[in-house]
Amino acid sequence: MILKHMKIPIGWWQSSINIQPLPSLGLTSTLTLEIMSGPECCKNPPAISSGGESGKVLQIASLNSYVSGKPDSKIAVLLVSDVYGYEAPKLRQVADKVASAGYYAVVPDFFNGDPMTSEYEIDDWLRKHTPEQVVEFAKPLIQALKEKSITRVGAAGFCWGGKTSF
Repeated sequence: MILKHMKIPIGWWQSSINIQPLPSLGLTSTLTLEIMSGPECCKNPPAISSGGESGKVLQIASLNSYVSGKPDSKIAVLLVSDVYGYEAPKLRQVADKVASAGYYAVVPDFFNGDPMTSEYEIDDWLRKHTPEQVVEFAKPLIQALKEKSITRVGAAGFCWGGKTSF
């Protein structure tokens, strides 16, 4: 099924749902949830995950990724993190919730161990981590998922991840 791009505003904080094809990645349909917020999010970083999740960290392609769900699922959902990276506990809880609905949830470390920290100015960090880089990292990740018999891949991004998954 080929879907046309569609954008539906869902709140005052610049949020939307986007449904679009990504033929350049070999995908005929992709669902993207984009949630953007303001600079306030950089003033309240999450604690790094200390366990309690139902998934585990695996290396998929060249990326460490938190995965949750049945690996024999035919549908994977990539959850693209905000600037704080794949170790944020709330994001892992979202992945576990997505997995409980029958999907194979994957939270890749698109920052290669370099999430936003207080050592960075946000503008400097953003120049170092671009949406274009994520596309290049995502290609082998999606190919590796396809090799595991995944037939469809969706993506949902949060804050910085919303922009990159769009």
